[in-house]
Amino acid sequence: MISHALFDCFGHGDSSSRCCSESAFHFLDRSDRPGATAIRKTIEQWFLRYPSVHQARFRADFRSANDLQHRAAFFELLLHELLLCLGYSLDVHPVVNLDRGRRPDFLVTSAVDPPFVLEAVLASEESKRELAASSRIEAVIEQLNRRLKVRDFFLGVRIEGVPRTPVPSDRVLRFLKFQIDRLNASGQPVVFVSADQGLYPRWPYEHDGCVLEFFPIPRTVSSKTGDSGRPIGLITSDARWRNASAVIKDAVRKKSNRYGDLGQPYVVAVNVWGELGLIDRSDIVSALFGNEQWIVSKSSGEWKVDRCARALNGVWTSGAGPLCTRVSAVLVGSLVSPWSIHNSEMYLCHNPWAKKPYCGALTRLPQAVPRDGHVVWTEGDSLSRVLGLPEGWPGA
Repeated sequence: MISHALFDCFGHGDSSSRCCSESAFHFLDRSDRPGATAIRKTIEQWFLRYPSVHQARFRADFRSANDLQHRAAFFELLLHELLLCLGYSLDVHPVVNLDRGRRPDFLVTSAVDPPFVLEAVLASEESKRELAASSRIEAVIEQLNRRLKVRDFFLGVRIEGVPRTPVPSDRVLRFLKFQIDRLNASGQPVVFVSADQGLYPRWPYEHDGCVLEFFPIPRTVSSKTGDSGRPIGLITSDARWRNASAVIKDAVRKKSNRYGDLGQPYVVAVNVWGELGLIDRSDIVSALFGNEQWIVSKSSGEWKVDRCARALNGVWTSGAGPLCTRVSAVLVGSLVSPWSIHNSEMYLCHNPWAKKPYCGALTRLPQAVPRDGHVVWTEGDSLSRVLGLPEGWPGA
């Protein structure tokens, strides 16, 4: 074992599922599932190829209990390995503009392609405040799953709002025990039909801007025997409007002028994370070239659709002309994690107005190529193929 391995590799037979409040790194580090073992082995190999002078800093970020910090570090390592597999040489965190003194993630060179700069960013719709609130919710749910014993039913919980301070798990536990004891003493049958109809007891617990509304869900007869397992069987929350294109747009714009005039191509790599789920190609095109809109006109008292066009509100488009022309291309993926590399796609999207266009080996990946006022998608190699991952990796 190398002296600065990324993982501890406990190997103590812990194949249990990830707990609500458990960090992404800790779960991957302690899981004894075959898939986790294969992932750790692969990532350790990648880490060995990461420059030794930067390994201590990277290791601290990758092992962080903060999931965003861990995921950002993993994305950086993934890109490092991807670029190596494409035949590039990399200078990690170089100074590329002495006037600004900032260091992008990679200066990328090869014997056949022009050099370019690549910057990685983890883009999430969730603010730091919302992430902190989610952690507070996860912490109390995990405590309930560990300490609350319920035999005859599961508990559902509907979350409204976000807690500004930690939720007191001891108080919530006492509150639920009181409600459960009272329900058992009354002999009242527990009937769950639908949350909309509300045909079940509701037990709301309020705390500092948040309401946790608990309700019982009957178990089957067979599930009442033996160990009851985790009591929380259903978690729901307020509906949110999904806007993946806005998240991509904000991330690229923030990076677009960070390093000034580089005098060479500049690629921004974006990993879209959070509750948005997997993004699709339309999200990417809307972010970069503007939202799709329909142009209609009224003739003889009737409205008709004339054509489909794009609003001038993308990363690269505005009514005053092209924007962010220092960004040559954007490399976009979503929810790319150690567990999803084998079925993740990353798309290279070219800026038609770039001062320094990109035309290197990243074009092996699927691409969005502007052509005659339209965006044409071309197929390419999958991420797992470029990385050389074997068929069926990582296993169960």
